[in-house]
Amino acid sequence: MAGSNAAYAQIPHLLRSALLPILSAARQRLGVESLVLAGHLADLPSLQPGDAERARGFYAGAFAATGHVQPDLRDFSWLADLAATGLDLYRVFARKLVRATKDQGRRDEFNVIASRLLALGRHGGFLLKGADADFRSLLQGLIAADIRHLTRAKVRSADQAVMQTTAVLAATVCFGGPERLRDEAAERLAAAADAVILADGGHASRMPSKLCETLALLVPLRQLLATQRIQLPQLLTAAIERALPALRMLCHGDGGLSLLQGGASTCATLVRKLLAETATGNRPQLVAKQSGFARLSLGSATVLVDCGTGGCCDGALGFEFSDGIHRIVGPCGFPQTASAAWMAAAASRAAQSSLAIERQAGSTAHRFAAASRKSTSAAAVAAEVITAPNGQLFKGRSAPPATALELCHHREIFLSADGGDLRGEDRLTCGRLQESQWPGLAFAIRFHLHPKVSARFAAADGPLALSLPDGTGWQFSARGGNLSLEDSVFLATGGPAIKSRQIVIRGLASEARIVNWAFRRQPPVAS
Repeated sequence: MAGSNAAYAQIPHLLRSALLPILSAARQRLGVESLVLAGHLADLPSLQPGDAERARGFYAGAFAATGHVQPDLRDFSWLADLAATGLDLYRVFARKLVRATKDQGRRDEFNVIASRLLALGRHGGFLLKGADADFRSLLQGLIAADIRHLTRAKVRSADQAVMQTTAVLAATVCFGGPERLRDEAAERLAAAADAVILADGGHASRMPSKLCETLALLVPLRQLLATQRIQLPQLLTAAIERALPALRMLCHGDGGLSLLQGGASTCATLVRKLLAETATGNRPQLVAKQSGFARLSLGSATVLVDCGTGGCCDGALGFEFSDGIHRIVGPCGFPQTASAAWMAAAASRAAQSSLAIERQAGSTAHRFAAASRKSTSAAAVAAEVITAPNGQLFKGRSAPPATALELCHHREIFLSADGGDLRGEDRLTCGRLQESQWPGLAFAIRFHLHPKVSARFAAADGPLALSLPDGTGWQFSARGGNLSLEDSVFLATGGPAIKSRQIVIRGLASEARIVNWAFRRQPPVAS
């Protein structure tokens, strides 16, 4: 593109002037340069209603008093809150803010423009009710300019392509844009969604919250097109239909999603609304091979296991465990904004509820452990779930490439039929060395507890007693290593880190080839 621009600049002025009408006509055929909108036709359905109380705070002075709209407010995310009031006072205030944005005339970033178009698509009816002709013209000009800019923008990933084409398609449908532009956006969106949604319905990033974000874009758009009697491309319909069951698989009893692979805390209400759109049964799948997750779910207990490759976390065979609406074990989670050091720590094996190799004194052991950590993070993971009358059994193996030391972590997790007994076994094998040749290789098996779970040793050398917020008791016991209760952090709140605790089993691999552990629900104490 840069080369063509340079060549274009060398064309003599008269010839360049002659080419301008031709180039302009080409843009008009695409329906971009001379974009004409027919006016407000429909609103894009909104899955997350705004907050009327927050709108009152905006009106009371939450916006800058300088008369300029702050950059972080130019995505119009506040429009949902103002629309939630349904009041003319806030409608007039919203129009004032839209005018301020238009008057500043600055070029916004890709994500800001896409978010603004989606917000206007959702709440265009609120803005335009009772508006005069001048504001209607101003708003249509703003939308047309944003569509033009977004259509020309270069996307760097399939995720960006989904965001771009969803915003353009929604705006053209809501405000009556050219059919050719609408149809082109629909086809591009279908291709992007097909690329980002894997064959098993998981997201290509392997991040559950990313899957939720993608569906939160696609599902309302499908609803909009259905009300306007516009047919979706089959490729897009297929992507949505395979993603919804995958979302159900990654849910816990509290309605929220898994935090494995850097997932963020999600709104249970949003997840519930998305799942209401699936026509498939309520029974989640047990293994998602492409996105790399496995599920055990019996009684009130749910276990989700990371059994994939790639992703943002070194979490092979890490797991989450919940009882009803209460999370018990999981990863530390990812902070939404943090330093590079914090992000690296959150992605490390030590931040997952899995087995990690730790340093030991002695150069041989140190080199062995370092090589093992490196190879395990690139490991291929084999996994299966076996269902029997007495419960469900997960069997997984994390195996490094043939060129590495062939250190393998084997993990089995069994969940009883009533959900009250969760047992696990961790085992290390090394293909290249006999057991007598193993150096002082140390391991640590971690179980990061949710901040709302309290833990204490029931006796000096006895099991751990765990208590959930509703008073339900669980007991943790282990053999094959040294059991301790240590400090940890929970990072998935969207705010500052919260102090929590972790159960740790430590030992030398040469001394303890197999480690067994168990969580058992305790009967209620008689009053």
